[in-house]
Amino acid sequence: MRLYKKQALKVSAGLLFLLAIMDFVRGFMHTFLNEYAVATFAQISSDPDALFLLAVFGVSNFVTSFIFFLVYFKARHLSPYVLLMVFAGYVLGVLGIRFAGLSMESPFYGQYMMMVYLGLTLTVPLLYFTAKDDHKPIQAKRRTKK
Repeated sequence: MRLYKKQALKVSAGLLFLLAIMDFVRGFMHTFLNEYAVATFAQISSDPDALFLLAVFGVSNFVTSFIFFLVYFKARHLSPYVLLMVFAGYVLGVLGIRFAGLSMESPFYGQYMMMVYLGLTLTVPLLYFTAKDDHKPIQAKRRTKK
């Protein structure tokens, strides 16, 4: 079965919508349920600086969530591009973290969810960019003898 651009765009837009919901939930947990997020997913020390930084990251989750909703409702055709930019942003961030020589000491159980998140933000747009165009070639009409 061959995937066409129109179908792949629907998949990209659907993923963007799901990520918008997910980022909103993450933002809510990081800012309003800070202690719960630390104890359940992050597994990091709950010192005030760590909690503050987690909350600040929650703010950026709200921002991306709102942008994803905006693209979904107003410019779905940009969905594959936005997903690739999300992937590129996280890759750049990971490179920066490695360059700075930082590493985690805690288990950070949220990393498994983020691996799926990042994998989808790469594979789904690639499906779009490799999908076949929707239009069919115009075929000449056959002449029939009478």
